[in-house]
Amino acid sequence: MTAVRRLVGALDGARRVRRPRRISLRAISDEHGHRQFDGDGTAAHPPLYDRDVLGFFPYQLDARRFVIPVYVMTRDMGRVYDSGAAASDPRRLDLPAASFRLDIGGIDGASARIGATDPLTGATVAVKVLHRSRGGLVVEMPATDSPRLLTIEERPRR
Repeated sequence: MTAVRRLVGALDGARRVRRPRRISLRAISDEHGHRQFDGDGTAAHPPLYDRDVLGFFPYQLDARRFVIPVYVMTRDMGRVYDSGAAASDPRRLDLPAASFRLDIGGIDGASARIGATDPLTGATVAVKVLHRSRGGLVVEMPATDSPRLLTIEERPRR
């Protein structure tokens, strides 16, 4: 319930948005190449990479604030990732966090404030801004199989 409270809390202050914006995920990339499954080596049945199933679900809270849950949609909820954990420890089933680069469009990234949190733990999640422009931004952040909340707040232009 604490995680749900944190998730809902991230939406605090949401207002009616008179001019909704289209936020896009223009590209996803990684350097690790983690896979959900290997495929059979043919073009007809390629591997399914974690980046192929990365969820990105933007919510616009007001004219300048956005919250975006980001997570890897795993295919096997019973897969044990940490075999050293006790059988009673549900964290043994957690997909280890891995870094992804997200090219986000529809944001004035030139001076936007960026942050991220993990609603399960309440911890801050490291987000690195790689590129900023008036039309978007590129960030790098770790994702796992539970949502991390990427927050973006655009500063007013002067």
